[in-house]
Amino acid sequence: MKLYSNILALIISLMLISCQTATERAYTREAEVQIKNLYQSASTYQLKNGSLPGDCYEEMETSGDIEMKQSVIDAWDFQCDWIYDDAQKEITGTITATSTEANEAGAGKVVIYDIITGDATGYGQGNEE
Repeated sequence: MKLYSNILALIISLMLISCQTATERAYTREAEVQIKNLYQSASTYQLKNGSLPGDCYEEMETSGDIEMKQSVIDAWDFQCDWIYDDAQKEITGTITATSTEANEAGAGKVVIYDIITGDATGYGQGNEE
């Protein structure tokens, strides 16, 4: 009977972890999509203007290179730490999304996207430390 109780507790724990991970993934999905849009728009902006925008998205919004929903702007703060590598002819760096108070996940959740590897780490990625 004790073994049955332990197995049942383990199964319930795994189900809760699985649900939490699925919820985290749902919350971060809009940030991931926007991060990839930021990178693609920055590539277009760089080709048109010969340089990357000086901020994360405002210049690209003004120039018409990107559109961002107000709900995404309210839920996430984006920081773009990127440079254009002239020798390699590519953008390198990171794009970070940090959840705000308006985000259903709560404030302070961070997703970091590495432009070169295409990997995202942090909240909802299953690789948080």
